[in-house]
Amino acid sequence: RSLGLPLDQILGRALIELSHPDDRARFGAVAEELADGREVVGFELRLATADGGWRTVLWSASASAEEQLIYAIGRDITDRKQAEQLLEEKSRLVALSNAELSRFASIVSHDLQAPVRKIMLFAERLRALYGDQLPSGAQEYLTRIYGSSERVHGLIGDLLSYSRAAANPITFQSVDLGVVVRQVLSDLEE
Repeated sequence: RSLGLPLDQILGRALIELSHPDDRARFGAVAEELADGREVVGFELRLATADGGWRTVLWSASASAEEQLIYAIGRDITDRKQAEQLLEEKSRLVALSNAELSRFASIVSHDLQAPVRKIMLFAERLRALYGDQLPSGAQEYLTRIYGSSERVHGLIGDLLSYSRAAANPITFQSVDLGVVVRQVLSDLEE
């Protein structure tokens, strides 16, 4: 039924006649194992279908020397094999996408770090050169500029670490949630 062939076209034919040309060497090796009296479990063989396609069948077989018979049972696993191939292809595409995303995150984080470092540098210079001459409100803004730039610098580093996370083992550490809440409140203050 799986092959779509009538029974009279299968009975009396050697299984090798229906097998895929690329599988015939493996089929020959299995036949030798059976001839030596060994049981063969779980070998795959592609068989021709009535419509010109191929179905993959998982076989287990044993030979009976005294009866001069081979007992075999096969299960059609074509759908499973197709699903495995699809999964492998999807996994390959995900791996390519992840690698590209990692490269992108690395480039972006490096490109963003330079201007943020300059903002931090200039804010620090303003504070060092003119800090005592600025009104208290301006000093507060300068402190916020520096603090926000420092935070962006840290976030860029975190982005880079996150993009590399798949390649590195995960390490856990304790986090002071009070610090996290204060940072969030500071970000949302205005």
